[in-house]
Parts: sequence; structure tokens; C-alpha cells
Amino acid sequence: FDLEMEEVFSQQTIHALAILKLKHPCGWGKAHALLKKRNDISLRNINYAINKEIRDINEAEQEKRKTKPEQPSNDPYKSWIGNDTSYQIQDYQFYLVQYDANINEIYQRLSNFCCRVVREIIEDDGSEEITRRFELEGRLKNGTILPPIQIPASQFQKMTWIHDCWGIGPSIDAGYRVKDHVRAAIEAFSGINVTRHTIYKHSGWRKINGQWAYLHAGGAISRDGALKNIEVSLHENLSLFSLPDPPTGSKMISSIRASLQVINIAPYSITVPLLSAVYRAVLGHINFSLWFGGPSGAGKTTLILIGQQHFGAEIDEKSIPATWESTANSLEVIAFSAKDVLVLIDDFVPVGTSIDIQRLHRKADRLLRTQANQTGRQRLKQDSSLQTTKSPRGLIISTGEDVPRGQSLRARMAIIEMSKTDLDWKKVDYCQAKAKEGVYACSLGSFVRWIAPQYDNIEKNILNERNRLAGKLFLNGQHRRTSRITADLAIGWKYFLEFAYESKAISRSEKEKYWNKGIEALRKMDANQQTLQEFDNQARLYLHYISSCIASGRAHVANPNGYAPENPGSWGWRQFKNTYTGEEWKPQGDRIGWISDEGLFLEDKASFGVVQSFGQKSNNPLTITVRTLHKRLDESNLLMSKDENRQTLTIRKRFEGRDQHVIHLSTDCLTYV
Repeated sequence: FDLEMEEVFSQQTIHALAILKLKHPCGWGKAHALLKKRNDISLRNINYAINKEIRDINEAEQEKRKTKPEQPSNDPYKSWIGNDTSYQIQDYQFYLVQYDANINEIYQRLSNFCCRVVREIIEDDGSEEITRRFELEGRLKNGTILPPIQIPASQFQKMTWIHDCWGIGPSIDAGYRVKDHVRAAIEAFSGINVTRHTIYKHSGWRKINGQWAYLHAGGAISRDGALKNIEVSLHENLSLFSLPDPPTGSKMISSIRASLQVINIAPYSITVPLLSAVYRAVLGHINFSLWFGGPSGAGKTTLILIGQQHFGAEIDEKSIPATWESTANSLEVIAFSAKDVLVLIDDFVPVGTSIDIQRLHRKADRLLRTQANQTGRQRLKQDSSLQTTKSPRGLIISTGEDVPRGQSLRARMAIIEMSKTDLDWKKVDYCQAKAKEGVYACSLGSFVRWIAPQYDNIEKNILNERNRLAGKLFLNGQHRRTSRITADLAIGWKYFLEFAYESKAISRSEKEKYWNKGIEALRKMDANQQTLQEFDNQARLYLHYISSCIASGRAHVANPNGYAPENPGSWGWRQFKNTYTGEEWKPQGDRIGWISDEGLFLEDKASFGVVQSFGQKSNNPLTITVRTLHKRLDESNLLMSKDENRQTLTIRKRFEGRDQHVIHLSTDCLTYV
């Protein structure tokens, strides 16, 4: 340091001092002290020149890394200096570098550890809300490696995650704004070249790099087969929804034919809807669900698992995606993540108190109605703005010994009744073995690859195609939603057969034969659906309950004067022996109306109250109001007269010396039930 001033500021000397500051902070401290003793040198200028040289050295190193294979270097966690030299790492600890009034460097330790963000993870669930996470790695001051951790990006600035994730070892020194400096040091140490990685949190179709890809737990499938470097992380209940690489040639053909043979293990009216649902689920845009009902031991879950295993060979009775015992919110989350797949919700069994039973029916109504209407529950964020709604995006298929209530809800489902004699158990065993081998998953994987290049057109036209087909399959008097459900299943059947034909797994004549069998089976399911809906018709249920209440002595009907009518035993009266007057007819229960030659007149509120009380005791009350009930009776052409002057469906009639508001029915109306 006895050089002349010009020599001190030479490029060679400045470069040497920059290297000393970068590699040997302690040696630089001694050199800096010697420079301070010289009165002919400006420390401000010398520090400026050295810091500029450090930036040039760092930029040159970065250029080398871009053009040459990375060479073994010193551990950056042990020693590092930021581009602006404000933050440094010495012996695995963060330091803040400041200057005093005389431009002397002052080192303040910030923490007993150092760490950096090595990866920014974008979690995409297909909604408008994207979640970001940071993956960090670090070292303690003794060089101990801290395990990699992931934290929500929203929690990064708070710095509370250090102890939450790494425990008591790492710590931040005390001091004003030290936490902020540590955060800034981590950001500076991480640099701008942090790798960004997208993890998809849902299954089903997604456009990636301009082409359609079908996501599953094992990756993605496109028109070219399995895609590499696509990471999918599904809900833990869906983690087995994984498809193999789509096979080709004879293996593909044999898997398609094996899948087609599933329809032979039970009557076609049961198996064709199931297999159609498997392939229809892949096409997306689903607004209905399937319900398999029947007694315990009928094999409902066993059958549906064969369909479910098209989406993952390892799915079994121990890994069913969900049951109705789960909470309503958890079912919504699973149904939202399970996009363009068949998802089983098992075991709908209403047991317990009446409140428990009502709660279960409400849960089913909430989820299945959301599936049909494609309108999830709206929730507020903390700032009172609306969250993105998350409705089910797959095809929900359920099993149960009972069916959720409500004609409107049942019209949003395809309901298939099973008995204990429906399944051929030898064929079931054979199909289960094929499912575990992954044969059915191979068929579905090949179907996905076949669909991928056409999915743009399918997505645009599938609803119009469904509506056209619904017109052909529509039954007079049928709920329009039901015909559309049948048409939706027919579309799944159509695309599967077209795929099988183009893959040369079946001939043209076989395709036509299977198509006709499938349509016949779906028509039969459609007819059964109409019967189930009629049974749940609220007007029909009201009259059924009236008949039951009269027969069981809970209610009675009188003649216009309030006495026993003709044939009183049929209208809620019982005969008793009286010592003085002989046999006598006495009314049972509440009086709900009157009967005359003109017909049956029911007092609207009294009859409705008796019916609701009876329905609640049987855990199946009417789900409509009195006024709506009158409309349903009128729509069913059951009202014999209405009050045209007052424009009401009830009429005023004088009974027992008083004007009564009654609904006018035929005396034969109870035979309607």
C-alpha cells in the first residue's frame, strides 16, 4: 500500500481489491484500514471503483454460466455478496453492510442462518384464483442443511414461517426492522432467475402450450400421447386417478373390447348407463348425476367401482373418492377438483333422528342441485368481494338404499334401481381382475388421446348435439331435464362406439348392433325414471297422505252438516256400541273436509297441516307451500272447480252453517294415488 495514487486507481489494483472484498472479507477489512491512513486517497472514490468492479465481475460470472457448463464452485450459502453490496453472507449468516460518516463499512449480523427461494410454484385449480407458493432451501451458521420447505407467497413477508417450518434452530437477531432486512436479503440472494413451475390442482381437459391435454394424477395425455414435465397434484382422495401411457395396436384393441364387455355383467338398462357415463364424463360440460339405488347386498358399489377403475387401476373399495358421511364443504372441494372424470360418492343411508335424516337429504340436495345447475355457492372474501364460485365439474355417481327427495332434484339425476339378482357374479369377478390389471384404464387413456385433436369442436357443439338427440328420445309428459340426461348418456355411448370402430376394435355391423342395444337400454331407463318422478309428484304425494291419514284414523271427512257421511268407514269414521242407542259412528282424528254429491271438499289449511304432520313423522314431508300445492293439483287436472271471480284455486262453500275456504276434488280422486 505504498503505491502511488495513480497506481492505486489502476485497473489491476482495483480488480485485486474487488477480489479481496469478494473472497476474503476479513482481509479486505485490514486493507481498508490501511487505505484509510492515506491522506492522498478519497475512500469514497476507491469504494465506488471497487463496488463497480465487483458488479462487473458478477456479471461476467453470470455470462460464463450461460455459455459454459456449470463448474464446481464455492458454496454460495457460505459466502455471497449482493450486487449492491448492501447484503452479504458470511459463514452461512446474513449481514447488513452500512457505512459510517467516514465511509467506513459496518457489518451488522441479521440472522444465524441464510436461505433463498429456489422455486416459485403456481398452483392452478382451473378457476380464476391462482395460488403461489415459494420453495426455500437454507443453511444454519454451522453449515447444517435446512430441509426444503414450501410456504404460501402471501405469508412470505410476515417471516413467521421460519419457526413454523424449521423450528427453533434458525433465528432473526433483535433490532429495528431486522425482519425487513432479512426478507430483503432473502430476495436479493434468490435473484431474479428463480424457476417458475406450474402445478395443476384438477383433473380433466386443459389447454397447455396451445394444445388440449387431459390431466390426471400421473401427468397429462394429449393427441401425441403422454406429456412430459406436466405436474398434477390432485386432492388426496383423487390421488389414484392415474392413467397409463395410451397403448397402441393389439393392446389397445383388446382393452377396448374388454371395456365393452362390461355391459354383460348385469341387465343392459343398468350397465349401459354406467359405461356411457364413464366415457361421457371425459367429454366435459356435465350438468347431471347418476344414482344407483337398491338394497344392501345388491352390489351397487362393486359395479360402480368397475366403472370408476377406468380412471385408475388402483382405485378400490378402500379408496373410494368420497362418502355421504363427509361434510358438505369437503364434497364440494372434491367435486370441483374432479373435472371431466367419474367420481363416486358412496353409501347414502338416511338413519338416526329425523334431524339427522333431514340434514343428509339437505346435503345431497345442495351438492346434486349445484351439479345440475352449475352454480356453486357464492362466498365472500375478507374484503367482502365475491370469491370465484366452484361448482362440480365432473360426473357425480352415487349409491344408496334411498334416493334424495324432491321431484325437481330427481329430475336432475338418472336413477337406476338394482336388485340382489341383477349381477352375474362370475362375470363381475372377471371384470374386477381386468380392472386391477389396468386394462380398462388403458382403454380410457386411448379414448382420451383419440378425443384430444377433436376436443375444440366437441366443446363447442356438445350441448347442441345433446339437445338434438333429446328431441328423438323425449317421452311425452317427461321432465325435459330427464330427456337431456338420457341424451347426454347416449352421446357418451356414441363417442365410445365411434372410437372403438375407428380403432378397429369392432366392425361397422357390431357398432350398429351395440348402438341399438344401448339406445333400447337408455329408453328403458328413461321410462323407469318417469315412474319414479310420478311417485314423487307433490300433488300425488298429498293425496296419498290424505288417504293414509283417513285410513289410519288420523283424519276424517264429514257430510255437509258435520255428521257421518254415506259409507262412513271409508272416510275416517269408526263404529262403536252404545248401551243406550246401539251402534254409533264416531269420527277419528281431525276433520279435514266434507263430502257431498258434488264431490270432496278439503279445508285447505287443515288438510295441509295434517298431511305435513304425517309426512314429518315418516321423514318425508311435502317440500312445497299450500299455494304451490294448489297449483300442482290444478296442473294435474284434479280440481273440479275454481273461483273465477276471485281468481283463486280455492272456492267458498257453506258447511255446518259457515262459509269455508276449500279445494274441490272428485270423490274418486284418492284412486289417483
